[in-house]
Amino acid sequence: MSVHILIIDDEVIVTRVLAQLLTLSNYKVTVALSGEEGLELYRDREIDLFIVDIYMPGISGIEVIQTIKEDSPSTPIIAISGGTLIGQEDLLPVAKSAGTDYLLEKPIENQILASTIEDALGLTHS
Repeated sequence: MSVHILIIDDEVIVTRVLAQLLTLSNYKVTVALSGEEGLELYRDREIDLFIVDIYMPGISGIEVIQTIKEDSPSTPIIAISGGTLIGQEDLLPVAKSAGTDYLLEKPIENQILASTIEDALGLTHS
C-alpha cells in the first residue's frame, strides 16, 4: 500500500523540492499551493500524512490544521515554517494547540524530514 502525502505550501520551490524528495522515497505526493486548494484536495482524496506551511495568505496553515484535525483527528500533520515567530506571535504553541503533531523549520534537512515522516506514520527507522 502506498502512503499518500499532501503538501500544502504557497512557495512553489518548497513544494517542488519536497515533492521530488518524497517521490524518490516512494511516497505518493499531491501538492497544493494554498490553504484553500489544500482543503479542496484533502476532501477528494485519502491522505495518510499532511505537510502544512503555517504562514500562507488566505486560509492560513493554522486554519488548515484545525479543519483537518476536526475531520480526521488521527491523521498526522507536520507543520513547517520559515520561522517560528510571525510578528510577535510564537507559532509553536499556536500550531500545537491547533493539532500539529510535528513542527519543522525551513530549510528542512532531508534526514530530519525523513525520520519525522517515519515517526509520524509509525514506521521503523532504518
